[in-house]
Amino acid sequence: MPAGRVETHRVASRARSAVPRLITMVPHGIGARQARELPVCVVLHPRDSSARGMVGLGMPQFLTAAVRSGVPPFALAAVDGGQDSYWHAIGRNDPQEMLLEELPGWLGEAGLGLPDDGVPRAALGISMGGYGSLVYARRRRTLDAVAVLSPALFRSWEAARTYGPFPDRRDWEGTEPLRHVDDLGIDAAGLGVWCGRQDPFHRAAREFAARSGAAVGEFTDGAHDPGYWRAVMPRALEFVGRRLAGDQ
Repeated sequence: MPAGRVETHRVASRARSAVPRLITMVPHGIGARQARELPVCVVLHPRDSSARGMVGLGMPQFLTAAVRSGVPPFALAAVDGGQDSYWHAIGRNDPQEMLLEELPGWLGEAGLGLPDDGVPRAALGISMGGYGSLVYARRRRTLDAVAVLSPALFRSWEAARTYGPFPDRRDWEGTEPLRHVDDLGIDAAGLGVWCGRQDPFHRAAREFAARSGAAVGEFTDGAHDPGYWRAVMPRALEFVGRRLAGDQ
């Protein structure tokens, strides 16, 4: 399946005190003028990855395949959030502030999401990025869809302290999606959760899907790895695209 237009931008982020990459992706056959009108889904990468890792995962090709299967077209935007930040503030590195305050301007400059002032209307997150997508939804409060694959959620402080970069229990409790199921900032109809049964985060993901009433909760065989993410990506992108188009 061919990739559409993929562009890499280096952007100066005050929120992150860094110059991260922003990579934009549109379906094959979509020109620049049409792309301006597409809704945007921001893609949050997993731990030890980056925006480039999402291209390596095949997301440009998956996006084209989704549109060719009948999903209304939309754009993807992947941005570097730090290798182990869990998409929350650590010192002078605040990826959430970057997403909320800086990303819309960058997308507008890239010619995307202009009807929405560059503000993404959906989020798709993998592992650590799933955690970040749910935190982003609670802070943004205007998203139409959130799809999380193998979301790295923590059922206890002991687990969070082992895996995450949280400085203390209070910091973790303030962001952990399982602690804020009653205030997710998005309707349950806009939530989709995918996690493999052999994934160490399976129990937490299943608990989140049940307690949130997520419209999609899919738990098939699979581990916490790119093979599983590629297997479920078509369904996740279809869910996002149809939500953005108001088809679900």
